[in-house]
Amino acid sequence: MRMLCTSLLGFWVLWAAGAAHGAEGRAPLDASLQRWDGTKATISHFRGKPTVVFYEDRTSAEVNRPLKNALVERGQQRQLHDAANVVAVANLGAYDFFPARHFAKKAVRDVEERVKIPVLIDWKRSLAASPWNLPPKSSSVLVLDAEGRPVFEHSGTLSPNEIERLFGVLDLLLKLPRGQSLQGLQVLKDGHR
Repeated sequence: MRMLCTSLLGFWVLWAAGAAHGAEGRAPLDASLQRWDGTKATISHFRGKPTVVFYEDRTSAEVNRPLKNALVERGQQRQLHDAANVVAVANLGAYDFFPARHFAKKAVRDVEERVKIPVLIDWKRSLAASPWNLPPKSSSVLVLDAEGRPVFEHSGTLSPNEIERLFGVLDLLLKLPRGQSLQGLQVLKDGHR
């Protein structure tokens, strides 16, 4: 009965928000990125837990500050830091030249140390290309299920209602038994159809 209620709640959260793209049949997303120290990094490294991904360029890093603050606050209140991943991906394609590249990597290292989450570097704008298709000059937020499939996607500033929808989806993912996903339901994209 509890599983049925959780499933119905999840379906209602996704349906009520209005979705644009079906998740059914969507392959898990991945991208080859880099850490500030030059080591290779991938989004698939974070599979196994729900993952919140922020994709931002330098000028949009503060656009979704209310969501970032809420993630920290709720994570501390509910002691969820080990239950889900939060990953930032910095779109630094505009700084992929000498000497800017060196300063950009140092800035990413400093941010990563300050915020205590991984900050990956996208030198090639991989997340702006297919299959991601995220706007390169915006703040985009995605929630990926434990298999890496998107179940929530929004570009631009999230309203308070959209932030609550994101948390509804994340809460549902955290309640799913290991190995079960939301595949077959629709992806929330920008909070409307």
